[in-house]
Formats: sequence, C-alpha cells, structure tokens
Amino acid sequence: MAVPVTNPAILAFIKAMGEKSQIGQVLIEAGQTGFELRHHQDGSLPQSDLITCTELELRDYIALDDLGEFRPLKSAPDLRRGWRSVSSSPNQLWEQLNILYPGAVGDWYRQMKHPSSHGSYRAFVGRQSGMYRGASRLKQEEAATLTEACCSAKHCLKDRVWSIEPDDAAHPAESFLICREPCQLLLELARRLSKTKQEETIQFELPKSEAEALLKVLEDSSPRSSSASGQRIADFSSPSNPRRVDLLRQTLHSQFTRQKKVLGE
Repeated sequence: MAVPVTNPAILAFIKAMGEKSQIGQVLIEAGQTGFELRHHQDGSLPQSDLITCTELELRDYIALDDLGEFRPLKSAPDLRRGWRSVSSSPNQLWEQLNILYPGAVGDWYRQMKHPSSHGSYRAFVGRQSGMYRGASRLKQEEAATLTEACCSAKHCLKDRVWSIEPDDAAHPAESFLICREPCQLLLELARRLSKTKQEETIQFELPKSEAEALLKVLEDSSPRSSSASGQRIADFSSPSNPRRVDLLRQTLHSQFTRQKKVLGE
C-alpha cells in the first residue's frame, strides 16, 4: 500500500511551530517519535492523569463540552480537558488537527502564501440572497459592531483576518487559528439585526450612572458560551442568546459613547 504524499500545509505548519506550540486551546509538542497533543491547560499534567485517545476516540471526546453538551462550533473556547493524543507522522498530525479544528491548518497555510487574499463582510453578504439579503444593508459601523459582538474571543478563538469593507486592509494573522471570511453564524446574526432595524424604535432617558450600570449588567449577564446558557448557539430569537446580548451591549455602548462626546466628556 502506497504511503500518501504529505500535505505541504502540514509540513509548513510543523516547521513554523518548532518543538512546542499552541493552536486554539491545543498544545502540540514535537518529540523524537512524533507529536503529542493535549489541552493547553493540561500541559504540566503527567500522562497517567490523561486519557490517551485514538483519532476516533478523540473525535467523540471533543464533540461534547465539560457540561456534556454538543459543541457545534469547534473554534469556541469550550474544548474539554483530560485527554492526550499522539501522532507518529505529519499526515497523522494533519488528521488530528482537522478533527480538533477542521480546515485550520489549510486556512493558515493559504493565508501565509497569500496574505493579501482575504475576504470582507461586504463581499460575503453581497453574495447572499433571499432572507439574508438584508444583511447587505447594514452600515459599516453597524457591521463592525456586529462583528465585535459575534467574533470576540469569548465566543470564537479564530484570529479574524477579513475586513468589513473590501478596500480595508486585512487584519494581520497572529496565530495558527485564523478566520479568512465571515461565517454562517455571523450572517444569521446580521439577518437578525437587519430585521430589528425595521421595527419601531423606543427611546429611553437614563441618568449617566444608570446607563453605565445597565451596560455592566448586560456584560455580566452574558454567559461565556451558548452551552453554558442552555440554548442553541444560533438561536438568535432568544433574548438571552450570548451573542445577541453582546450585540445589544455593543450597540448601547456605541450610543452611550456618542452621547458623552455630545456632552463634551
């Protein structure tokens, strides 16, 4: 049986990572016989304290978070601890990393080869039709607020390189786990935002200290993950959806900042 040709992307990744590196929440150590992967918070634990997983076992193990809930977004910061996995070849390491972070090494490699080739929010939503067409009507500031709420490290560990407008400069890649263009999750939240913009608006008048308190309550009330909140990650019809709460907080914070500028603060 012929040995498959090693993907050039994984060879470049191994060269860039050196003896030890981290991608997302995964620590990778190179040894004489191959590579060992484990949760970065388990880096100092002895092997006897960890479950050694085959590729199939690893796939099943990381499918759930610590609460036993399904992890629909592999780049979310909710990877389970307590495991280790070893690979004896670059090809096997490629397979394991694709289980942990699907497509991550390939995306990183493409970005390294073509750093100026990046997507944008405007180009992404411009390709949409039907019920997602409204996402293209969001203004630049609204799209930026949406992105800040949906794509923060609190929700996703990917390093965003795409811009809001096509002519904007790409964000530099600072990690191995990168995001080259907006995802379907952000598109769904953009659809939600475009729909709410068509609703009748209500104005509130609050003292400055109470407005600050409201923003603090919104910040503290948002769970660290959708699984922690007990709901589906893309259920933006729920008022307590973590990304929806963060979007509301970001929107109010922007308005609050503008009001303070009007007051000369």
